Amino acid sequence: MIRYVFLGFAIQCALSEATIGDDYVLRVETVGYIDKPAAEAKPKESVLRTIEVVARLDSKFYGKVNVGKHTLLVAGELLTTKTGGFHVHIHYVHTLDTGVTIPIQNGKRKRVLNTSSLQTQMAVSLGKPVTLGGCEYSSGTSDPQPRHTKSKIRYVLVLNKYKRLATQKTQANKTVNRSGG
Repeated sequence: MIRYVFLGFAIQCALSEATIGDDYVLRVETVGYIDKPAAEAKPKESVLRTIEVVARLDSKFYGKVNVGKHTLLVAGELLTTKTGGFHVHIHYVHTLDTGVTIPIQNGKRKRVLNTSSLQTQMAVSLGKPVTLGGCEYSSGTSDPQPRHTKSKIRYVLVLNKYKRLATQKTQANKTVNRSGG
């Protein structure tokens, strides 16, 4: 009986090591600029927000992070294609707590959240950024002084092979030893 338990444990370890090799890092970056002067010809774009999750092939993934008043959520499924490529179903949500509350029933108050989201599916390649979507808009105010601004946001997905920390440490140690450290 103990032999069977040990054999089962050994098989489980072998199978889990095989599936660990199929892990990928899926990163969604929000790139662009917000509220730049409209007179500025071409404002410089930068990474505004990022979320990463470890995704396993042919499985669902989910990740959520809260940073200050921002909440980022990414969920979906990473699939393999018949040709050996990758296909991703993705749902991305960004929520900003505006700090404003409104009254609801029984004297309670509810927070006002500014939410943007996108849901799509597409083919992706390792290490090649893919634009999921985006928007460009302008706004103007006249109080207290006239002000006209523009904003541009793009959501970019990047898929990379997951490198486990133990492998990275081993590689770092080999590099240190080669240099005499």
